[in-house]
Amino acid sequence: MSGEVLGSEPPMVDIDMSSVWEALMNACRKPAIDHTGKQAFIPLGRLLRILSPRNVERILSQRFTDETLMILVNEVYGANGEPRRLKIMATLILVNGLNFLLDFVNAKVEDSQLPLTVHRRGQQAILYDREKNEIESSKNWTWSYPEAEYFTMKQMQLCSLFCTIDEEEQFMDHFRLPADFVLPLVDSDPPVIRSGGYGKVTKVFIEPSHLWYRGSYPKPECFAIKAVQHSSIDHPSEADSLARRLVIKKLADREHLHQLLFSFRRADYYYLVFEWADGDLTDLWETMPSLYRPDVEEDAVWFYRQCAGIVRSLGSLHEQRSSYTATTVEERVHIALGGKYGRHSDIKPQNLLWFSDFQGDKKDHLVIADLGLTQFNTSQSKSHVSWAGVKGYTQTYKAPESEGSDGVGARYDIWSLGCVFLEHASVFLMRDNSCVRTFSDNRLEEDKEKDFTDTYTPIGSRGIRGEVKKTVTKMIQDLKDHELCAPSMSDFLDLISEGMLEPNQYDRHTAGMVLRALRDIQLRCDQDPRYACVSRHLPLKDRLKSIPDSRIPSRQSRILAGISGGQEGSRANFDSSQTDSTEDAGAADPEALRMLNELRHMSNDINLSPDILQLQIPKIRFDGDWMKTLPGDLSVTQISIPGTHNSHAIKSNVVVASNGNVNFAAHALYNPGIVSMYAEIYTTIATCQSFSMWDQLHFGVRCFDLRVRSWEKFDNEGGRWAFGLCHGSAKLKESLTQVLDGMADFLKKYPSETLLISIKWDEEKLEGSKSAPVTPDWNLRFGVSEIWDKHNWFKGAYWPKLHEVRGRAILLRRFWNPDNEPLGINFDKPSFFDNARSDGPEGKWKQMTDPSVGSKTIEERWKCARDMLIEAKEADFNDDVMYFASTCDVWLDMTELKKPKFWTPLYYSQQLYQPLLLFMNGEYRSQKKGRYGVVVTDFCNQTVSQLIFEQNFSR
Repeated sequence: MSGEVLGSEPPMVDIDMSSVWEALMNACRKPAIDHTGKQAFIPLGRLLRILSPRNVERILSQRFTDETLMILVNEVYGANGEPRRLKIMATLILVNGLNFLLDFVNAKVEDSQLPLTVHRRGQQAILYDREKNEIESSKNWTWSYPEAEYFTMKQMQLCSLFCTIDEEEQFMDHFRLPADFVLPLVDSDPPVIRSGGYGKVTKVFIEPSHLWYRGSYPKPECFAIKAVQHSSIDHPSEADSLARRLVIKKLADREHLHQLLFSFRRADYYYLVFEWADGDLTDLWETMPSLYRPDVEEDAVWFYRQCAGIVRSLGSLHEQRSSYTATTVEERVHIALGGKYGRHSDIKPQNLLWFSDFQGDKKDHLVIADLGLTQFNTSQSKSHVSWAGVKGYTQTYKAPESEGSDGVGARYDIWSLGCVFLEHASVFLMRDNSCVRTFSDNRLEEDKEKDFTDTYTPIGSRGIRGEVKKTVTKMIQDLKDHELCAPSMSDFLDLISEGMLEPNQYDRHTAGMVLRALRDIQLRCDQDPRYACVSRHLPLKDRLKSIPDSRIPSRQSRILAGISGGQEGSRANFDSSQTDSTEDAGAADPEALRMLNELRHMSNDINLSPDILQLQIPKIRFDGDWMKTLPGDLSVTQISIPGTHNSHAIKSNVVVASNGNVNFAAHALYNPGIVSMYAEIYTTIATCQSFSMWDQLHFGVRCFDLRVRSWEKFDNEGGRWAFGLCHGSAKLKESLTQVLDGMADFLKKYPSETLLISIKWDEEKLEGSKSAPVTPDWNLRFGVSEIWDKHNWFKGAYWPKLHEVRGRAILLRRFWNPDNEPLGINFDKPSFFDNARSDGPEGKWKQMTDPSVGSKTIEERWKCARDMLIEAKEADFNDDVMYFASTCDVWLDMTELKKPKFWTPLYYSQQLYQPLLLFMNGEYRSQKKGRYGVVVTDFCNQTVSQLIFEQNFSR
C-alpha cells in the first residue's frame, strides 16, 4: 500500500503570517487538465509540512490568546493527531481571514464538509456544506459576502481529488466532481497527448500525496487519462455505463484488459484513468524481431500465452452486461434477461496496448484497450444491432456481416482479432515487421478495380459465399510453408483460417471455442518442445519420433476432459484448467468423470448466471436501507421481503474434506483423482449463492437462512469455540457467532432495517451413499439466546410491527426449545403447507411445499412458487400470516452409483430465474398490488432482490 504525504522541504523557521502565506502559494502546482487555465492545487504532502502541528501552534499563538489557543490547536489537529480543520485554516490564511477560524470551530465545520458554497441573503453570507446543508450560525458571522465568496474560491486549491486504487478489489471508484474541482494530475515533461477512439489521452503523473494504492505489484509510475466529452455527437450511448462499468470478477479474465483504475466526471467530461502503456502492438512489432525467435521454445510459449490471454479477456467482455444503472423496472428486467451481449467493436493493432515491463516481471504483455467503444447489453444496446449502430470501427478489420442486414454481434470481434492474429503471426514467424505493410499493399492491389480497400474480404461479399481475399489465403499458406513454421504455428494458422476468418458469422468460432483451441496448442507445447518450435519440414521419421502417440490427446479424449470442444461458454466454476488432475481418474472410473462432466455441461448451459450480474460500483448505488421509507406501523407480514436459501453457502465457503466419507465412492476405488472429482461434485451441489451475505445485505436481502453444525474451535477467529455453519454434510467456513456479529454491524450502520434470520440444525454425515442426520446439540438454544441478548434483538414468538424491530433481527427458530421459554418464532415443527398455523395464536406462517414430498420438476417448482405468491397477494392484508414462496430445489439420486441423476441448485435457479423476474415485473406494473411475503431464491442478485422489495412502493 502507498499513500505518500511527506514532501522534501525543511520545516519552516520563520512563521510570521506573510511567510506562511508565501509558502502556501509557492506550494501550488498547476494541474495537467485545466480548461480555465487558472486552476492550482496545494499537494497534501506540502500542506502537512507547512502546517505541521508545531507550526500551527506557533501561527495561532500570534492571533489568539492562551485561553483559546490550545482549544484551536486541538481543533485543527484532533486529539489523535489527525487533521480536522487543516484545509480550512490554510484557506483562511490565503484569504487573510484567520480570525474567522473560531467561527468554523464553534459551528463544528470540518475539512470533511468542504467544499463549501455561499448564498447571499440580503447582505448576509450563508454557507452550505458539501451535502447542501445550511451552516446555521454562518449568518451571524462578521465577514462580508465578498469575503465569504473569496473563501469558497480559494478553498478549491485545498480540495483537490484524493485518488484510491485498490487492484485487490473487484470494484473501482467513480467520482462525480463539481466543474471547478481541481485534479491532482501533473503533466509529463514534455507533455504527451494522443488521440483515439472518442477522446484524447494525456500522459500524467498523480501527485504522490493524493494517491492511495494497494496491489500485489509495484505502483504504476505514470497514468493515461482519457477524456470523453459527454455532449459529443459521436459520444457512445453508454459512456455513463463505461464510467461505472462492471469490472471483470476473475483476475485471470481481466489480466489482458487495460484495467480501468478509477474514473470521474467533471462538468461535461468523463475521465477514465488507466496505467500508461509503452506503446501498442505496432510498436511491439518493431522490436519483436530482435527479441523473439519462432524456433526458441520459450518465445513460442510466450506468443501463444499472449494470444490465449487476449482471447480469454475478450470472451469475458462478451459475457458481461453493462453496469448501466437502469431507472425503471422495465430496464432492469431487460438487462437481467438480455443475455451475454458485450462486444468491443474495434479490435485492431492500435487497440492492443503493449507493456514492456508488466507488473515488474520484465515481460512484454498485451492488453485490450479502447474499451470506450465496448458495447454492453442494455435497453439501448443489444447483441445483434444493425451495422449503422456500430460506431468507431476500423475499415481494415471490419467483418463481412457489416455489409449485410443480419446485424452484428460478439463474433464480429473474432473476425477482427483473426485479422490481427494473422499479422501478429507473420511478424513473429518472418521476423520482419515490414511484412504487415506488404500484406496490406497486396490486399489493396487485389481490390484496386473495386473499392480499393485493404479489408480481408471483398466489399459486398456479405459472408454468404465463404469469401476471403485470395491474398489472405495465400498469406496463410505462405506462412505454413515457411521454414520456421512449427506444428504449433501451423495449427494456429488453421485456427485463424478455419475458425476466426469464417465469413459467415453463424459458423465463426466464439471466443470460448478459440480459447479452447489455443489451450490445446498450449498443452501440446508443454508436452513436447518440438511441437512448439521445431519446423514441420523435418523428415517424416524425425517428426513422428518427436511426438509420441501417448503425448497427443485425441479430440474425443480432449472433449471428455473439457480441454477442447464441447459447450462454448465455459464458466468459472468449471474451468478446463481444473481438469488436468482428473484425466487419469477418468480412466479408472469413467462414470464418475461422466457425472462431473455432466455437471460442467449443465453449468455451461446457463446463460443467465448470477455470477455476472454484479454492479461494479456499490458506492454509487446500493440498497442498504430500502426499509427506511416504510411506515413503522406496518407488520413485517405486510412487507414483500427478498430472502436467500442457505445464505452463507457460496462456493468459496464450502469445505468438502477429501479424506472424509463424503468421497465414499472415490475411496472405495483408491484413486486420489476420483477423490478430487467427488469433492468438486459435492461442492457444486452444496453451493447455493454466488454473493456473500454482506453483498446480499447491501443489495436488499432481508431474510437469511443459516444451517448450524457442531461446536468446534475456530483458529481463524482467535481460537474461540462456537457453533459452525454447514449445508448438510458440507461444512461452511466461519462460525455462527462471526456471521451474526457481521449482521449486527450492518444493522448498526443501517438502523432503519430489520432482518429475519432462520437458524436450523442441519448437520449430516454420509454413510455409504445415504445422508444421516447428526443428533442436535441441545445447547444451541443457549448459544443463540446469548447472541440475541448481546445485540438486543427480537426474541418474541409473534410477528412484530416494523417500528419494534428497526435495527434488530427476528429469530425464525428451526431447532428445539422448551415451550415455556420463548425464543423466536417457532419453525421447528413440520412445515405448514396446508393451513397457515402455528402451535399458538401467534407467529403464523405458511408455505406451499409439503416437506414430505421429494424434489419437484422445474414446472412443478415454479407452479408452487407462483401459487404461493398469488395467494399471499390475494389474502387479507391484515391476516398477520407470513407467506414463504421459494424457487429453490435440488435433486440428487445416488442410489445407483454408476448412473447418478441430479439437478443442482444452480440449475434450478437458472431455469426459474426468468419466470420469477417476469412475474415480479408484471406484478409491479399491475394496478392491483399486494404483499408477497418472503420470496426465497438461490443465487440471488441485485435485480431479483430489487424487483421483490420494490413491490412495497408505489410505481
